[in-house]
Amino acid sequence: MPGLLAAFAQRHEGLTSQLYVMDSQAVERCVADGTCDAGFTGQAPGPGLLSAEVIGRDELVLAVPRGHPLFDRPFVSPADLLAVTFVERAEGSGSRRTVEERMAAAGVDYARRRIALTVNSAQGVLAAVRAGMGVGFVSRLALGGAPREELRGLRVQGVPIERPLYLLWDNHA
Repeated sequence: MPGLLAAFAQRHEGLTSQLYVMDSQAVERCVADGTCDAGFTGQAPGPGLLSAEVIGRDELVLAVPRGHPLFDRPFVSPADLLAVTFVERAEGSGSRRTVEERMAAAGVDYARRRIALTVNSAQGVLAAVRAGMGVGFVSRLALGGAPREELRGLRVQGVPIERPLYLLWDNHA
């Protein structure tokens, strides 16, 4: 996100931006009620007054800390997911919804997972994973800044977890 804002700021000198980190449902509310001029989410907005454009694609991966039994694996199996403890995004998160939908579509009983902590941001997931509280799904983009020797992002074998990234705005404002 900072890279997108930097490019936007270069094209629009003198404009001041504010970045709020919130889940997809909160972004949608913020744009709809006029508090935010625009927002970025990992899920399409519900029916209403908002317009949306796909601006990219993202992959959700399982962030695993060094020292964890899964760290050196090239991928994880769906069965592995029921044997680990999770740090997870809060209800309303597009990331959480995407993971749950993909797991259900693949026949994975993901509802049986063990959750140690629920947080409201990808950076919160990464911090808790680094601290050893468990593993957690995050955007590969969010994981990009983490040193590879600290954290790895693993795919789930047979369960691609990709999603579009959306720019939302209220075209009726």
